[in-house]
Amino acid sequence: MIGVSIALPIMKPNVKDQMERIRAHAPNALTMASIILAAGLFLGILNGTGMLTAIANDIVNILPGTIAPYLHLIIGVLGVPFDLF
Repeated sequence: MIGVSIALPIMKPNVKDQMERIRAHAPNALTMASIILAAGLFLGILNGTGMLTAIANDIVNILPGTIAPYLHLIIGVLGVPFDLF
């Protein structure tokens, strides 16, 4: 993203041309990149304040012991449908 932000104004000085190139080649990639950056920032904030550890401890205390060994399978099966919502 840093390379694109440097190269795009050099190659296409007009903002309209820049947006045309972005729309033509990368709308989905830019959306996914912004989601990943936002998730990273959010996790960094949660981890830095200790909230991530507190949330994990609360979830462990709430879950029954019989579900815990299969939690990775449950998240794996339900992750894609929930991601589409």
